[in-house]
Amino acid sequence: MLKPLLALLALTAPVATLTAQTAPSPADPAPEDWRDIPDDEIMVITFKDGRQVFIRLAAKFAPGHVSNLRKIAMAHWWDDTSVYRVQENWVTQWGG
Repeated sequence: MLKPLLALLALTAPVATLTAQTAPSPADPAPEDWRDIPDDEIMVITFKDGRQVFIRLAAKFAPGHVSNLRKIAMAHWWDDTSVYRVQENWVTQWGG
């Protein structure tokens, strides 16, 4: 019984000496990292409290999806709905 306990202690000893490190703060992007976005590639969602979300539409990458988004937005399909899931730079789900 003592041998397994000593083996466990020997294996966990190096872990006990580790210290937490602070994550580096993100750097501000350089001016040359910014790109102008054409007006027809931006969809703006305005919430009741005045907050806004700006979504860049990638028509060259997904022309069918962008066409559908534009049609649905122009029909006010999302009016009085909510955004219920956001993963930055990946996916946004809203509706119902």
